[in-house]
Amino acid sequence: MPKGKMFVLSNPTTPARDAEYNNWYNNIHAGEVCALPGVTGMKRYRTVPHQLGPDAPKYRYMAVYDLDDTDRALAGLKSANFNMSDAIDTNDVLAYIYEETFTYKK
Repeated sequence: MPKGKMFVLSNPTTPARDAEYNNWYNNIHAGEVCALPGVTGMKRYRTVPHQLGPDAPKYRYMAVYDLDDTDRALAGLKSANFNMSDAIDTNDVLAYIYEETFTYKK
C-alpha cells in the first residue's frame, strides 16, 4: 500500500473555454476522481502569468491528487467511467503516479 501523488497536466480545448473547463474540473471531475478508492484529495494549480510568453509551459493547469494507496488508485482509474467535458483537450493530457520514497520534515 504505497502512498503517493498523481500529477495530471492538461489544458482547455481553447482559451475561450477556460472558464467552462475550470468549472467542470472543480465541480465535477475532482469529485469523481476523489471518490475512487485510494484517492484522498487533490489540489489544482495553473502557471503564473509571467511565464506565458514564447517559453511558456505547454500545460497551463496541473492537478495533484493525494493517494493513500497507489495500487488501489491505479486500479480504480483504469476501470473508471468519468463524466468528461469537451472543454478539456483530452488528446493531450499527461498523468503520472509517483510512489512516496522519502519524507523530510523541518
